[in-house]
Amino acid sequence: MKIAIDLMGGDNAPKEIILGCKKYIKEYPEDTLLLYGTEEVSENVTLKEIIENSSSEFFLTESFVAMDESPLAIKKEKNNSTIVQTMNSHRNGISDCIFTCGNSGAAILSAIDTVGMLNNQVNVALMSFIPVYQRNPVGIIDVGALGNRTLDAKVYSELTKLAVKFYKDFFNNNDPSVKLLNIGTESWKGTAEHKVLYTLLKDTLHNFQGNVEGDGILRGDADIIISDGFTGNVILKLIESMHDLFIKDLDKTHCNNSNNFLHFLVEEFNYESLGGAPLLGVNGKVVLGHGKSSANAVFSGLKFCRKYAQIN
Repeated sequence: MKIAIDLMGGDNAPKEIILGCKKYIKEYPEDTLLLYGTEEVSENVTLKEIIENSSSEFFLTESFVAMDESPLAIKKEKNNSTIVQTMNSHRNGISDCIFTCGNSGAAILSAIDTVGMLNNQVNVALMSFIPVYQRNPVGIIDVGALGNRTLDAKVYSELTKLAVKFYKDFFNNNDPSVKLLNIGTESWKGTAEHKVLYTLLKDTLHNFQGNVEGDGILRGDADIIISDGFTGNVILKLIESMHDLFIKDLDKTHCNNSNNFLHFLVEEFNYESLGGAPLLGVNGKVVLGHGKSSANAVFSGLKFCRKYAQIN
């Protein structure tokens, strides 16, 4: 297993990315991490430790795309950045999966340009996952890849097929249920495109179960929830913030029993427990981590990559 990693991506890079890699390679010493970074990290002690104690390799790159830079930087002055080079490794068959916590716009553009699209019938979308108590998480698509455009029924009809396939393969669920996020459960609710998409999904997807309102997300009313990228991203950030509120004043000593709900809220209802969102629609396996990822989130994201890479 070979995972290509952008060491420079994220608010806490490179320190937390490297620490997450160290934790991963300790648990999976048989795997190889292909670590892409600039000269400033080449002498990092922990990085050297990873290289010396595993089959992992470090690759020196000229630059990286900062979180606040325009994604178009990869097309201009930074076409040899860490993000682009990880994508090149995947395109050339050197790596089995890519992981970055960096500039998501740059990562998506680079994936499209370098790895290529799956086919000319689909667009790209990010699929994220919300933990649900004692069952598989809820998948939400899109959570930001198409955040600058409104819902397009034809585009999201095709993306739903990709989401269903991913959920089936990744969670070993042969028949995941699907619902469309809307302002009401009635079929006539929502914008004109919501209504068209509702009809398309009803006609083409046997396990489409209609609309779902926001209060059904955390209940796990469906395995997969379809949303436009703008709304999906707002929902994802809101839910992630809830975990921080839960643990702020909570006494963890009462949460040691893995079967109790408090334990779930503290440990599992946490974006760090999954750590990655697959970019669907590209001709490869690209996983994006949260920009503020800690070492634990990186570790979880790399485990996500490992499982993803094992799927045919």
